[in-house]
Amino acid sequence: MSFQRNLLGRFASLESDVPQDDLEIDPPEEGVDDTGAQLDGENIVEGDLVEAADDQAEITEADGEAEELEDTSDSLESFLMAAQVGRAQGGWNEREALAYGLGIDAVLKRVGGSSSDVLPSLESFGVERERVALTASVENRIKDAIMAIWEGVKRAVNKVIAFVRKWWIKIADGASRLKKRAEAIRKKAENTTGTAKEKKIRTSTLQYLHKGKSMPAPADLVATLKLVTESTTALTASRVTAGYSDAVDNIVKALTDVADGEGTLTDSKAQDAVSLIRGAAVFSIDLPIAKNKGSSDDISRVSMTASSQNNNVELFQSAELPGGRKISHLVITSSKGDVASGQYGRNVASSMRVAGKVVVSDYSNKKVEIDSSKEVAILEPSQVVSIADQVIDFCQVVVDYKLDYDKYEKHNSAAMGKADATLRKANNQSDDAAGRARGEFVRGLAQGLGSVIRNRNTSVSELISYGMTLSRNSLIFGVQSLAKYKD
Repeated sequence: MSFQRNLLGRFASLESDVPQDDLEIDPPEEGVDDTGAQLDGENIVEGDLVEAADDQAEITEADGEAEELEDTSDSLESFLMAAQVGRAQGGWNEREALAYGLGIDAVLKRVGGSSSDVLPSLESFGVERERVALTASVENRIKDAIMAIWEGVKRAVNKVIAFVRKWWIKIADGASRLKKRAEAIRKKAENTTGTAKEKKIRTSTLQYLHKGKSMPAPADLVATLKLVTESTTALTASRVTAGYSDAVDNIVKALTDVADGEGTLTDSKAQDAVSLIRGAAVFSIDLPIAKNKGSSDDISRVSMTASSQNNNVELFQSAELPGGRKISHLVITSSKGDVASGQYGRNVASSMRVAGKVVVSDYSNKKVEIDSSKEVAILEPSQVVSIADQVIDFCQVVVDYKLDYDKYEKHNSAAMGKADATLRKANNQSDDAAGRARGEFVRGLAQGLGSVIRNRNTSVSELISYGMTLSRNSLIFGVQSLAKYKD
């Protein structure tokens, strides 16, 4: 199929272009000025962050491509079910083939295909004795299309992992240097005495630190840095241990047990598998932010998700954070739908795409204009010390996780390989209703596993990117404040 070639070309690289040797973190350069800035002008924190921002953009793009593929696969599963039912009832007639063909065409256009990739000519459905064979042909071609999209999903997941690895190289170097800078600024603040010759200053950092258009209190900056540090720790601490490997293996085992089963996949068996999957540590998100603290629009969006596909959806969201940002994620513990129709599996797979995805976004849904000419109160030396201490703690968490990132990546690669084998087995299930139900259930949840892996990568990168921006600008504000003190 032409769209299969397009997919494989679009996700052509399964491996990272970044050599493993590059994962080693170089020690920060010796020598900083009295504000902690590196004397080597070619290797400064700002340069690392600019390059990391480019990689972050690539991560976001690859993540969006994977979501598009998963949405396409979901839609094709519905058409596959229609073809299977149609074949059992004597095959599609010309009118049915036209109606389904229009829908298939709209779906496949997302990935560069069309209905002609899976559907014979409409006229051929007018011959009654050929309808069963033609509808069976459509069924098989849709299965091929779904497997081609699965190949694209795997490659998209690998693409995200590869870009995250590139991003880590720069962000961890930047964190190492930023920690060095924070240590120098802390020392300078500890040695700063006297009184401030000016109590207020104008600073461009207001654009990155504002809260409600004003500079937040020093304690608020410290508290937010601590929040980001604790949240980063919560997302990364368990990912490099043997327990993480066991967790992803348990997910694959649950899928394999379903794929190896015989007879009807009952609701209770499917729900048992889902409970095992959702109970795995890989789904655990325990961030220090409150539940159901979103705006009315946010709560409405969550209620809509709950009412349409799931029984229980919880929104966890921070208050407004410096920089006019917020941290949020969803927790979904129960999905709707019955197994026989495939709706339960599709809803669970859909929930795996959104649950556990930590997002850092604008707090306001309107553009916020910041007046950087506005004067703000300077920080006291002791407040600069507190900020620097928290930046140091945050940077250490980033560097520590980076050193073990290859362990996490190996766990994920192994899990995706096992999921691939299980999905292919499920795709060859018997052609009766029970086999079709098992096949669709396993295909959906295997793709869901890819979503979970992607989401954890993008969650960590978004959170750390925000933390680095917040840390850097808080330190700049601290240095600007210290400059106003005289002995």
